[in-house]
Amino acid sequence: GDPISEYDVVEGNQCRQVIGAAYSLVLPTEVCNPELVAVSEECAALLGLTVEECNTQRFADMMAGNEVIPGSTPYAMAYGGHQFGTWAGQLGDGRAMC
Repeated sequence: GDPISEYDVVEGNQCRQVIGAAYSLVLPTEVCNPELVAVSEECAALLGLTVEECNTQRFADMMAGNEVIPGSTPYAMAYGGHQFGTWAGQLGDGRAMC
């Protein structure tokens, strides 16, 4: 088969088939007025964060994608799968930003 490159070399965020790549480098789409609903103290501790650091608007903005975390490179994974008992091929490359 075709070799899989590390990432999609096509820039931009538009609907398309991603060929020969595992992920696309894209910036998240901003949302209006993100709000933090809940914080897991245990999970925050695993990430080296305090609950107080998580209970800020900046944290909500980063988790919503309105602010890119410093030093990070946002990407969206390509994936495929079955729908209604039939192989549907590539279903998208934007199900979640990593």
